[in-house]
Amino acid sequence: MSTETTNTNNHRRSRPSPGLIAIKCLVILYDVITFPIYYLIQRPWIRLRKANRVRSEREDPNDLHSPYVRTGQRVEHYVTKCQTIPEAQRMSLEKNGRNRPALGFREILGEEGERQSNGKVFMKWRLTDYQWLTIGDVDDQIGDIARGLLTNGVKPKDTVLILADTRLEWFLSAQAIVRIGASIATLYVSLGDDGLIHGINETEVKHIITTQDMLAKLAKMKTKIPLVNTVIYIEGPKALNGIDFGDDIKLVPFKEMVSQGQAAPKSLVGVDPTPDDVAVILYTSGSTGTPKGVVLTHKNFMASVSSVLTILDHKIIRNADKHRFMAYLPLAHSLEFCAETFFFSVGVRMGYGTANTLMDSGTAIRRGDKGDLTLLKPTIMPSVPLILDRIRKGVFEVMEKRGQFTKELFNYALNYKAYWRLRGMDTPIVNKLFCSKVRAQVGGELDIMIVGGAPLSPETQKIMQAALNCKLLQGFGSTETSAASIIMDFDDMSYGKVGAPLFGIKTKMIDWPEGGYRVTDKPYPRGELIIGGDHIATGYYKLDKQTEEEFEDKDGLRWFTMGDIAEVDEKGVFKIIDRKKDLVKLQFGEYISLGKVEAELKNSRLVDNVCVYGDSMHSNLVALVLPNAKSVRKLAQELDLNQLNDKPLPELYDDRRVMDAVLKELIQFAVDSRLHKMEIPTKVKLVSEEWTPANDLITAALKLKRKNIQNFYQKDIDAMYGKSSPVSNNNHINNNNNVNKNHININNNNRIIAVN
Repeated sequence: MSTETTNTNNHRRSRPSPGLIAIKCLVILYDVITFPIYYLIQRPWIRLRKANRVRSEREDPNDLHSPYVRTGQRVEHYVTKCQTIPEAQRMSLEKNGRNRPALGFREILGEEGERQSNGKVFMKWRLTDYQWLTIGDVDDQIGDIARGLLTNGVKPKDTVLILADTRLEWFLSAQAIVRIGASIATLYVSLGDDGLIHGINETEVKHIITTQDMLAKLAKMKTKIPLVNTVIYIEGPKALNGIDFGDDIKLVPFKEMVSQGQAAPKSLVGVDPTPDDVAVILYTSGSTGTPKGVVLTHKNFMASVSSVLTILDHKIIRNADKHRFMAYLPLAHSLEFCAETFFFSVGVRMGYGTANTLMDSGTAIRRGDKGDLTLLKPTIMPSVPLILDRIRKGVFEVMEKRGQFTKELFNYALNYKAYWRLRGMDTPIVNKLFCSKVRAQVGGELDIMIVGGAPLSPETQKIMQAALNCKLLQGFGSTETSAASIIMDFDDMSYGKVGAPLFGIKTKMIDWPEGGYRVTDKPYPRGELIIGGDHIATGYYKLDKQTEEEFEDKDGLRWFTMGDIAEVDEKGVFKIIDRKKDLVKLQFGEYISLGKVEAELKNSRLVDNVCVYGDSMHSNLVALVLPNAKSVRKLAQELDLNQLNDKPLPELYDDRRVMDAVLKELIQFAVDSRLHKMEIPTKVKLVSEEWTPANDLITAALKLKRKNIQNFYQKDIDAMYGKSSPVSNNNHINNNNNVNKNHININNNNRIIAVN
């Protein structure tokens, strides 16, 4: 009854070792003997019945264009009655009491250098364990910050910019800003200077709340942001030296502002916002150009917050004091801000962390110290696909170091667990022997992981859900829809789908004939997604034309055109199958989804990130690959090119033999992943530059900035398409089973047999 093992590390269909074959035989015997017992104890028919229920349906069953709405009964909760963020603050205090722990943080005591084995010295943080503020403490601090802001000249209806990474002070400041009736503006700290200047000037902010490490950047652009008169900075572990803002901009330490608020009379208050007042202007990460400010009212934002109860209802609410949320994704993103507001409102503890301190192996964690996850032991954690891909590859790298048999056994165990999960059953022995070690890397108590921000490959979803032994829920939405609009629920066992609309949200599809998608398609309707509800933003800040193009008021609702192509199955569960902006038409008229191809290729052991490119004047795709350095060096060893492993990465990646071997393995991987031959890149360029928000090649949400990547690598792209090139591989896919010069040949079993 066990399932065939698939090598998730590199998709090579190698023959299992004799030891693994013996274990498989024992497992089959064990399954036969124990199945009746497990069947009666676990009662899988109940899980399967829940998994197969209808989750959404058309309002008008006879109209194919009718919007889909969630089935079932909406949970009643005090959060659903809150129409402004300050109302949710007050209700949290009233319902949960002053003494419940609410927000946790680790204080940075200082920095110290740590010498590595290669002689390099890395700076590490000296951190405390988690310290906790109660709900009462949080309410007091929000009040102090609110009065401090008023003391420093902030007025109701003003806009205050928060420019900082996710941290306790970010959340407290945001809550204080809306408490006095002002509006929040957010920008990603990773934006380039032009993006920051654009957002600061467009919002006409006078006050900026930031961190000490951002002061130097702001000081350099002070002449280009003439309206700013006050910068409030959250102090860092180092002394502040050499920062000059001149006489026109007042520099205020955050703790000093809090002290000013504590000394101010309690009667110093702002104005309660109304539901139609602007709560936040969230700037996008600029993946397709200049960042746009998305305007969300309190009504929009709280509609999104309350819709989370669709999935996190009694499972969370009844045991709120037993859950812990790991807060580390950018608060400048609507998903994180919405999630944190929800969990604070319902009384779930939140612990703040950073990308550099999350794991015990974090770059800022001293040797022997514990990472945020180990100390917090979260039960709920958000993630994005790129982070999950990295965790998965890291796990399999560890297994590979322990030997081929260990890797095969671990991979078999995860596939075995995934096999039985789809049949409504659990695998307690696998959970204990294999999953517990992976779960320990995320604290050991993770129950729910919510993933969004980009497409998650079904393979990563299947393997990581099995490895972490948690409920991995994929969602879908955008800043314009105040975060998630569609999300999986706990009973959904599918892979590669994003679930059904949340309560209060309507989702419909329209035909896109040019791409070949229609709501009349069989077996499932397909089309471009349009989402409507109270959570839809009022529009783009000071961009009336773009607002008119993408937003619409119809049938008493606000609607937003997503630009994504979806299909919906018989249970009312949606799957994102394409994105208009990621589609490219090749020379003979074929539409190819670049995002789909990239999501599959990122599962390869050789790939850390990839950007696929298609030119409408050509019939093939090409790919820019940011390789996994360890895997490429191992590949060089497999090719008996050990001398290359002493070379710098650019020289290793430019070697003809390495490039050809990488291309061959990637093509085989793509074939094994069932990509169509037109979807498989026929040429690759291995790049050594890291793709980071700092160099503007990916966004703060880790999405590709396609245009920027194209501009940066235009010469390499031209070379792959036949112009004079430093790129040496000149291979094409040939499915005719003939060996021709400069072709990769694939036999009848879909295996690559030669590269000439």
